[in-house]
Amino acid sequence: MNNQNNYSWGTESLSLSLPALQLNLSGLSHLQRTVLAANYAGFVNATTHEPATQRVECRAYRLCQPLNIPTPALTVDGQYAPIKCRLPDGAGVEITGVNFKARFAMQACLPWAALGVFEERELSGEMVIQNFLRILVAHLVPPQGGAVLHSAGLVFDGRAYVFPGHSNVGKTTLTRKAYASGARVLSDDINLVLPEGAGFSAHAVPFTGEFGRTLDHTGGKASYPLEAIVLLDQGDRIEIRSPSYAEAVARLLACCPFVNTDEHETEIMLDVLTTLATRVPVIALRSSRDDSIDSIMAAVEQQLETLRSIGTLHYG
Repeated sequence: MNNQNNYSWGTESLSLSLPALQLNLSGLSHLQRTVLAANYAGFVNATTHEPATQRVECRAYRLCQPLNIPTPALTVDGQYAPIKCRLPDGAGVEITGVNFKARFAMQACLPWAALGVFEERELSGEMVIQNFLRILVAHLVPPQGGAVLHSAGLVFDGRAYVFPGHSNVGKTTLTRKAYASGARVLSDDINLVLPEGAGFSAHAVPFTGEFGRTLDHTGGKASYPLEAIVLLDQGDRIEIRSPSYAEAVARLLACCPFVNTDEHETEIMLDVLTTLATRVPVIALRSSRDDSIDSIMAAVEQQLETLRSIGTLHYG
């Protein structure tokens, strides 16, 4: 790994047990480790996840100077979009975001990463560590058959429902209504799904959206069986249907942040999403912000029951 003559912040380290991935952070200062350990206590030496299939050694280091990148350069269509480029050997990527620069390998035989910031406190701040983790996981789980989806992840009666959709489609509003009715929240922004048995499961991740995650203080588990994927659209009233297979895969791909615009990732992402759409029911939902969560979930369950009755719960 090219260290570009950068120096570590200190000699402390921290291990985060993420779904399907163990991240070993080294080169941390005492302050950085203390803040990270407190903010991600549920993922420090966690025993609730299955044994990680991949370990990544990540070195924290000091940038020689501030990045000073203008905001428009990190924005696409009004949304935060870090700059991404392939490393010269093609085996990894370099990411430049707000206040950080990161590099990591894309091959299992080279499990390394590096995360650099100019100021000590920046590394453990949400704008750096959460965005780094989002991007890292989004790139490393597809080879394991998983995907990171821009979505709301909700748990009803021990089963997970993931609601993918573009920004401002109502994911956080839906999350708030669901939580008020007693649902547990995985995240209202980014959710991770991984294959499990004949289906998939939705997993708690160390990065959340505006609403956050409620599993930590409601006795929730680290993962739940994925009951259905519900594609979100705004409308005047509740309308629900089963999209075509091609539409389902295309819309899921559009909700895979950081990798869906990378031609190097297209083939594997299509393979993952094809499997996902054939193992988990995909439903398209149109609703208004005034529709109650009870009405929405009743429509979803009715559609699932209809699909079960005619034997078309899954594609393929």
